[in-house]
Formats: sequence, structure tokens, C-alpha cells
Amino acid sequence: MPYKITDEYRKVLTEMIGEKMHDATIGHYKVCSYCHIQHDNPDDLNRTFTTDSDMMAVRKALRKKGLWDKFCSFAWNIFSNGTVPIMSYFLAYLDENPERHNWFVASFLGEVK
Repeated sequence: MPYKITDEYRKVLTEMIGEKMHDATIGHYKVCSYCHIQHDNPDDLNRTFTTDSDMMAVRKALRKKGLWDKFCSFAWNIFSNGTVPIMSYFLAYLDENPERHNWFVASFLGEVK
């Protein structure tokens, strides 16, 4: 199963960790509607959610919001269908790939809303 972070998932994850997406939608000079600064490529400023630091920001936000246990149960049930005997193995599997981890979180947040 490919675990690709889409723009929609980036937006959901960015909001969940309490940040805003940079864009270039205001006017001819590509001014960001969030920070009001001109950016040639605002995507360079947004998180990709494919790095270890992005994964840790997401984890910290899940814990801070009291969603960590619900997320773990959701992701484990989706992935394993009861075939993975120990959840800690699954969590180690998620740790190996930040994009995969964050894909599961974005899917979880879509289910929670």
C-alpha cells in the first residue's frame, strides 16, 4: 500500500500541529495570505511531513491533544486486521518511515472529524 502524503493530508497535519500553510494567492506579487510576505515558492516553507522532525511534531501534537492512544488503536486495526500480534512491532514499523506514520495520522484525523 503506497503511503503518499497529499496536499489535503499536508493541510490537515499542518493545522493539527498548530501551524498555517504558506501560499502565494494574494495579488500579482505572490504574497502569502498567512504571513503576508512575498514568496516565489511557498511550498519550500511548508512542511512535507516526510522527515523525522515532522513525524515528531505530529506525535507531540497527538499526545498534547490526548489522541495518541486512539490513533495507535486506529492505525493498528487498519494495518494489521489482527495479524500483527504486538502493537509495539507495528509502532516500530511506523517509526521506520515518517511519511507512512504521517499518512496514518492524516487518515485517522479524517476519521475523527
